[in-house]
Amino acid sequence: YERRAVETMVLRCTGTAELGFYDVKVPRENLLGAEGEAMRITFAGLDAGRLHIAHGAVGAAQAALDLATDYAKTRVQFGKPIGSFQLVQKHIVDMTMRVSAARALSYQASCAMQQGRATMECAIAKLYATEAAHEVASMALQVHGGQGYAVGYPIERIFRDTRGGTIPEGTTEIQTLIIGRELLGMSAIA
Repeated sequence: YERRAVETMVLRCTGTAELGFYDVKVPRENLLGAEGEAMRITFAGLDAGRLHIAHGAVGAAQAALDLATDYAKTRVQFGKPIGSFQLVQKHIVDMTMRVSAARALSYQASCAMQQGRATMECAIAKLYATEAAHEVASMALQVHGGQGYAVGYPIERIFRDTRGGTIPEGTTEIQTLIIGRELLGMSAIA
């Protein structure tokens, strides 16, 4: 086999790599499923992956919210904490609503997964949670001002990584197509 490390701008902790397998023989007893089941097995794995990504996005969004809240309470401008300013409070409220909604959708998808009907729920959770996490990270960056985009500060990494969460297990656009297919019973993908 062949392995090539891929340096990424996001999710650097994942150890992303390209793998190539050549002239590999798999004994029949090691096959995963019967002939013709590959797509079903693959898609079931993607549902679980989407759910994991959604929960990770919720965690990243919560971390960004916590950082912004702490910063708003302690950063003083014009003689008072910036958390007393209306627009900073609006950012904190908007961030809290997005984190709460993403968490609820992720929990709902987890329950659906346990009941064996999770394709749409996992796609909804993944789409909303990853988009919300990046929006929350962006608002947290705004609350932090100049320190927010300085390399080495936690919010800078969270901002990059939350953008990366929208790509694996199907992009935001793919999640939209999956949800549409599940709702309408017809695929927009030829």
